[in-house]
Amino acid sequence: MDSLENKIQKLISSFKGIEPGKILNVIIKHDNGCPALRSHNLSDCTCNPEIITKGENKNGN
Repeated sequence: MDSLENKIQKLISSFKGIEPGKILNVIIKHDNGCPALRSHNLSDCTCNPEIITKGENKNGN
Protein backbone atom coordinates (compact mmCIF):
# COMPACT_ATOMS: atom_id res chain seq x y z
CA MET A 1 0.00 0.00 0.00
CA ASP A 2 1.36 3.42 -0.97
CA SER A 3 1.37 6.38 1.37
CA LEU A 4 -1.03 9.26 0.71
CA GLU A 5 1.92 11.33 -0.53
CA ASN A 6 2.85 8.64 -3.08
CA LYS A 7 -0.77 8.38 -4.25
CA ILE A 8 -0.94 12.15 -4.75
CA GLN A 9 2.38 12.12 -6.66
CA LYS A 10 1.04 9.33 -8.88
CA LEU A 11 -2.08 11.40 -9.55
CA ILE A 12 -0.06 14.53 -10.36
CA SER A 13 2.26 12.62 -12.69
CA SER A 14 -0.77 11.49 -14.70
CA PHE A 15 -1.35 15.17 -15.64
CA LYS A 16 2.01 15.53 -17.44
CA GLY A 17 1.80 16.38 -21.11
CA ILE A 18 -1.59 18.08 -20.97
CA GLU A 19 -1.82 20.79 -23.59
CA PRO A 20 -3.69 24.09 -23.21
CA GLY A 21 -7.28 23.82 -24.39
CA LYS A 22 -7.53 20.13 -23.52
CA ILE A 23 -10.00 18.53 -21.14
CA LEU A 24 -8.77 15.73 -18.91
CA ASN A 25 -10.98 13.17 -17.23
CA VAL A 26 -9.37 11.27 -14.38
CA ILE A 27 -10.70 7.92 -13.20
CA ILE A 28 -9.37 6.46 -9.96
CA LYS A 29 -10.16 2.75 -9.73
CA HIS A 30 -10.01 1.46 -6.15
CA ASP A 31 -10.06 -2.18 -5.10
CA ASN A 32 -13.37 -3.63 -3.93
CA GLY A 33 -13.81 -2.88 -0.25
CA CYS A 34 -11.51 0.16 -0.22
CA PRO A 35 -12.97 2.75 2.21
CA ALA A 36 -12.34 5.52 -0.35
CA LEU A 37 -15.14 4.07 -2.51
CA ARG A 38 -17.64 5.20 0.13
CA SER A 39 -15.99 8.39 1.36
CA HIS A 40 -14.68 9.65 -2.04
CA ASN A 41 -11.59 10.77 -0.11
CA LEU A 42 -8.14 9.66 -1.24
CA SER A 43 -6.84 9.88 2.33
CA ASP A 44 -9.16 6.98 3.24
CA CYS A 45 -7.70 4.77 0.51
CA THR A 46 -6.16 1.50 1.70
CA CYS A 47 -5.39 0.04 -1.74
CA ASN A 48 -3.08 0.86 -4.64
CA PRO A 49 -5.58 2.50 -7.01
CA GLU A 50 -5.25 2.47 -10.77
CA ILE A 51 -5.28 5.99 -12.23
CA ILE A 52 -6.67 6.33 -15.75
CA THR A 53 -6.66 9.60 -17.68
CA LYS A 54 -8.67 10.35 -20.79
CA GLY A 55 -8.38 13.62 -22.67
CA GLU A 56 -10.07 15.32 -25.58
CA ASN A 57 -9.91 18.57 -27.51
CA LYS A 58 -11.83 21.57 -26.31
CA ASN A 59 -14.33 21.06 -29.14
CA GLY A 60 -14.71 17.33 -28.45
CA ASN A 61 -12.50 15.99 -31.28
